[in-house]
Amino acid sequence: MPSSIPATGAVPTTPGSDGRFTDDVLAPIAHARDDASRIRQIRREYFANAPSGERAKARRAEGLAKLAAFTDPAAMVPMYAELRHESNDVVTAVLDHFQAQREPGQAALAWVAINDEDERLRNEATRRIARPASPAVLGVIDNALRSNTHMVANRAGALVGSISALQAIPLLIFAQATRDRVEKSGDLAWIAIGTQTSYVANVVPVVGNNTGAFQPAIGVINSGVLLRVTDAVVVTYRTEIHTSLVNLTSADWGQSTESFGYDMHRWYTWFNDEYVPFKKRQAEDVARLERARKLEREAADEDA
Repeated sequence: MPSSIPATGAVPTTPGSDGRFTDDVLAPIAHARDDASRIRQIRREYFANAPSGERAKARRAEGLAKLAAFTDPAAMVPMYAELRHESNDVVTAVLDHFQAQREPGQAALAWVAINDEDERLRNEATRRIARPASPAVLGVIDNALRSNTHMVANRAGALVGSISALQAIPLLIFAQATRDRVEKSGDLAWIAIGTQTSYVANVVPVVGNNTGAFQPAIGVINSGVLLRVTDAVVVTYRTEIHTSLVNLTSADWGQSTESFGYDMHRWYTWFNDEYVPFKKRQAEDVARLERARKLEREAADEDA
């Protein structure tokens, strides 16, 4: 059951999420060195210089079997990073290995689905994520949606839409647009509105044969207003997050939410005043239906 979004403070943690699977846990720098070294050795021995034919297949299968020994959550992303550019069967085997590792593996798949540069591999990782989303996946998504890196947040929003993680709707609402500071050095711009008045500031004598004259030096006086722009805020609209939010809420609520646009207040009011009561009524209807079915089963047992 969703809870109302509080009026103040940060957006609460996604319900049901496991916050242990952060980037520091999945891709640790210090611990990863040992794992990466062992995986690199397996890659050189079984994948890099493998012979051709049936012998090669047997050799690769032996190497893939050795990868199954890596079950530590901190070893999974380093494993993927080391084998990321191997042949398709090796990369696919790594993703299958993640899929078999329950919560840590699901977290690693979510990490790949958000952080990999190759859309094809992100889709392969997404396809292996269990539905409904596990607490580990929700934890990775929660962390990514709070990222200041727009690409990471957008991909996390796309993942939410792909796996229909309704629990992340509050975070989607407030992650669909951000205000970013502009790095500045001096004035960003200036606008001058005024008039210029010319006057004779000086005269220069000019002497010729039996003649003399004065050449005027013209000066200009500026009067008016000068507007200096010394600071600015850029609003970034994260379209992938917005699209997932609209599609997800429209499908679950049964009415289109596209008209809300990027109006945070409208989304906030809708979620608290309309969506949360709707989900409560939905849960009550399901509970009543379950009670009716239970009574029917009990009556059938008595008749039997």
